Amino acid sequence: MTSKWLWWGIGCALFVVAALAIRSGCEHARQEALAKAKARELQSAQEAVEEGRASQDVYVSCQEIIPAIAADEACCKNIQSLYFWLLDMDYDPNFDYSPIQKLENLREIHFYCTYSEDVLKAAEGMESIEELGFELSGPSLEGIDLLASFPNLKKVTFEQVMSREEIDKLEATLPGVELGITATEESEAAIRDAASSR
Repeated sequence: MTSKWLWWGIGCALFVVAALAIRSGCEHARQEALAKAKARELQSAQEAVEEGRASQDVYVSCQEIIPAIAADEACCKNIQSLYFWLLDMDYDPNFDYSPIQKLENLREIHFYCTYSEDVLKAAEGMESIEELGFELSGPSLEGIDLLASFPNLKKVTFEQVMSREEIDKLEATLPGVELGITATEESEAAIRDAASSR
């Protein structure tokens, strides 16, 4: 009987050692993946700085690009358009976008991601902004009020389906601003009805 418990104890100990070894290996792999991702972000940020010095347009594929271009004097003067392409996995809700305010000639911001309101809050009140564009999703009904904070805003475009409530709020909040709305819930319903009646 004693030998049975001894073997059972040895088996449990081996299991614990194996589990710790696997966990340690997984943690090492996770840390390595995080380090590689950070290196890619830093490389992207450096490429964006070079792009911002040479061109008026910068594509924002990671959040670290914003402080990098805002720290470069040539970028602050040269950049006129930002195109956000942030992925869900790259998004940090606590990220500070406020350095965007340093881009003194920024005229356009286009969003090909779902995290526009954080950027809009950070850019709030920028007098240089004349155009905003939303591809995947626009601001919430509450976020539409942020658009009114840009005193020289001339045009806002939406590539996603807009509800009547959103359109009404935009028209009331942004009188005199050109609204480019590609699709409404009504137009989408009409298309579905036409397709189903064939």
